[in-house]
Amino acid sequence: MLYSAAVVLAGMFLVWRFTLPILRFFDASAELLSIGDCAMRVVSAGHIFTAYMLIAQSVCQALGNELYCLVVMLLRVVVVLLPLPRHCSRQSSSARGRQLPLRVRCSAVPF
Repeated sequence: MLYSAAVVLAGMFLVWRFTLPILRFFDASAELLSIGDCAMRVVSAGHIFTAYMLIAQSVCQALGNELYCLVVMLLRVVVVLLPLPRHCSRQSSSARGRQLPLRVRCSAVPF
C-alpha cells in the first residue's frame, strides 16, 4: 500500500518539477505553455486522491469486502468521473467573455 502511494506521489512531484520541459517536448506555443503549466500542476495534484483510492480498495479486498469495494468504485465513476467533463464544458461555454468562478493560482504551487 505504501509503495503505490509513494509511486503516485513521486509521479506527481516529477510532473510538478518538469512541467515546462514536458510541454516544450511537444513544441508548445507561449500561450499553451502558460495554460498547460497550470493545468498539469492541478491535474497532477489530483493524483493524491488516486493513491488514497488504490489503498482503500486494497484494504477492502484484503478484509473480504469485495462487494463494498466494487460499489464504491462504481459510484465514484458514475457519480463523479462521468458527469464532470460535461459539467465543466457547460460551465466554460456559458462563461465566454467572463472569468470562470473557480480560479486556480499556479503561483501558489511550491515548484
